[in-house]
Amino acid sequence: MKLTRQRINDLKKVFNQIDKDDTELLDKTGLEEALNSLGYEHVDVDHLLKQVDREDFVIFEDFKDIILYLEQKNQVDQNEQDIGRAFQLLADPQLGGITLNRLQELAKAQGQEWTRKEMEEMITIGDWDHDGLVTQDDFIRIWHHAGL
Repeated sequence: MKLTRQRINDLKKVFNQIDKDDTELLDKTGLEEALNSLGYEHVDVDHLLKQVDREDFVIFEDFKDIILYLEQKNQVDQNEQDIGRAFQLLADPQLGGITLNRLQELAKAQGQEWTRKEMEEMITIGDWDHDGLVTQDDFIRIWHHAGL
């Protein structure tokens, strides 16, 4: 993930607005204020400073790195939420996982023309512990393996 030129310009404006003394530095309070103005509230500023090997102040390059870190973290969090929602849509509500029967029901409802053998193979490949149930952990492994 990379910041666009426009995003960098926007971040520079925020940085400069907080850096009222033109020191080209933000202290912890200034960093927190800048992050809050960008919608990053309730963040652990000390942790973020450690991410860029700083203790008390950041320069603009550090600030960009912090924003990039937060955006990547948010993307990962969003992906995990998406995986969870997808799994819940596919899982048998009583069993808490995806079964062959559930997969057949869903395929039929969606007009998929998979054979029983194809669906059995899907379950077999996805079912890590071979108990006939694709769990959420199994589903996450499949999701990541497929590059989704």
